[in-house]
Amino acid sequence: MKRIAFVSIAVLAGVAASAQDGWKNPKAVSATIVERYAEQPEKKIDLAHNAGAISYRTSAGIEGQLEGIPRIETAGTKGVLTWIEGKPDVGMQLFAPTSYDVGEFLERPGFSRADLEFNLQGIEKTLSRKVLVGKSEAVAGRDCLVLKVLERPDSSADYQQLWIDRETGITMKQQDYFAGKRTYEREITSIEFKTSDSFTPSPTMKVLRGVVAPITLLQVGRLSNAERFVADIAKINSSGSAWASPFTAPEGYGYAQTLSRQVRRQQVALGGSQNSNNQQTAAQREEERRRDRRENRLRNRRFRSQDGDMFEIELATEASLATTVAVHATPDGERIVTFGGTAADGKVLTAGGAPGGTTGDQVFPFAKSDFVDPSTGHTLSLLQINGAEIEPFIDMLILGTPKMNPDNRLANSKLYSVDKPAKITAVTWTVGQVRYALISTGLPTDKLLPIAATVKKAEW
Repeated sequence: MKRIAFVSIAVLAGVAASAQDGWKNPKAVSATIVERYAEQPEKKIDLAHNAGAISYRTSAGIEGQLEGIPRIETAGTKGVLTWIEGKPDVGMQLFAPTSYDVGEFLERPGFSRADLEFNLQGIEKTLSRKVLVGKSEAVAGRDCLVLKVLERPDSSADYQQLWIDRETGITMKQQDYFAGKRTYEREITSIEFKTSDSFTPSPTMKVLRGVVAPITLLQVGRLSNAERFVADIAKINSSGSAWASPFTAPEGYGYAQTLSRQVRRQQVALGGSQNSNNQQTAAQREEERRRDRRENRLRNRRFRSQDGDMFEIELATEASLATTVAVHATPDGERIVTFGGTAADGKVLTAGGAPGGTTGDQVFPFAKSDFVDPSTGHTLSLLQINGAEIEPFIDMLILGTPKMNPDNRLANSKLYSVDKPAKITAVTWTVGQVRYALISTGLPTDKLLPIAATVKKAEW
C-alpha cells in the first residue's frame, strides 16, 4: 500500500547543516515548541540540541510505567538515556526513545542557504515537490522565509507551509493542510543558542541498563531486602497455583520490585496492508497521514549503542516476507514483539533460532524481579514463566545463538552474551514446567550460574 504523508524537509534531506550549505550551525540550541492538532489540545515540549545529542522534557510513559512523571530523555552517540527530572544522579538506558520525531524539530534542510535566497529550483529538486515562495515573517524573533510545499502538483489544497530561519535553516514553524483544512501545526515559541543545565546529567550518574522495569528509577533510593522479595513471590503463589520461586541475590544488590502478570502470546505475519489507497476514504487517508507522522513505531529507525555503534530496527514493511513476529500482549495492553520464523513443529522461533512456544492465543503466568547494585548501577533480573519458553518474553533483547551449559545443576540451560545495546549476560534453564532467565549487566555467566542454582522448585 502506498503511504501518503507530508514529509518534513529534515527527513527528506537526512542531513544536518554544514559550512558548505551556508547555514549557521550553533553548537547548542535550546527551544520551546508547541504542537497543535485539529480538535486536540496543544502540546508543549522543551528540548535542546548539544554535542550531537537531542534532549527533551517528557511525561510519556515507558512500557506502561512512569506515565505523568516529568523526566528528561536524551538520544545521541551514547544511546538513549532518561532520568527523573531533578534527580540527575541515576539514569536508565532505554532500548529506544519514547518519541521519535523530536530529532527533526531542529534539523536543517538538505538545500543550501543560497537555494533559499536565490535558487527555487534547488529547493524543489531537494524536496521533490513543487514549492511556492512567500514573504518574510518573524517567528520567535527569527527572520524567516515562508515556503509552501505542494503535496501534489495538480492540487493546491494539500500542502505544507514552512517558516525557514534564513540564518540557521531551522524550521521555526510548520503547518500541514489536507483538503484545504489545517490538520497539524508546530511552532517554536522561544529559542536560544546556548546550553540548558536542566538537560545535563550528573557527571557521576549511575546508569541502569539491562531489562529492569522503568519504575526501577523510582526505587533506586529505597531498595528493599531479601525478605521483601520472598514476600512478593509468596503473594504471587497465594493467588493460585504455586509456581514462582525466589533466589539468593549476590551481596551488594538491593531489591527493587517484582512485576507479575498474565501474558498472552499471539503470532502475526509481517507484511503490508492489503487495502489499496483507492479504497480509502479521505478521512482514512488523513488518519493514516497523522499516524505515519506521529505514531511512535520502530520503523526504519537508527539508534546508537552505548559505545557509539549504529544499529537499525525495522518492524514495518510494504514487502510480503516469509517471516513472522510474535506479539505478546498483556491484559493492560502492553505489547512485546519478537522476531522469528516458524519451525516444523509449529513453534515460533526467536532471532537466535530458539523455540518460542506454540502459535495461537495462549495465556501464561509471568513474573520479573529486579535488583540493583546502587554503588555501580549494575542490574540483575529474574524472569519466570509457567508453561512456556522464556526467550520470547525477554524484553527487546535479540539474544543470538546460545552456548550450551556443561553445568548439569541446571536442566536445559543455555548461556547468552549480548554486546548491544548494552553488555548483558543471561542464563536460561528449566525447573519442572517453569522456565527461568537470569539477566545481568555486571556479572559474567560463570558468576550467574551459582546464583541460578539457588532457585528451587516452588513449594508453597
